[in-house]
Amino acid sequence: MDTKTTRLPVDLIEAAEAEGREEHRSTAKQLEHWARFGMLFDRQTSSSRRRIQRTISGEASFGELGDDERVVANAA
Repeated sequence: MDTKTTRLPVDLIEAAEAEGREEHRSTAKQLEHWARFGMLFDRQTSSSRRRIQRTISGEASFGELGDDERVVANAA
């Protein structure tokens, strides 16, 4: 895998070192784990947000939304 170097805040590196020890990961692998988890979480919330927006605009039906998404769409 290709890599690039970047600067990160010291407190984040220290937190990754501590967590990595607990999870038997290197600091770099812990940071990668957090980054990938965050990316997936962001994609999921973005996807949910798009479904809600399509429903509000009338492009999709409320039946396509999950329970929590319906609450947000109804509130909007």
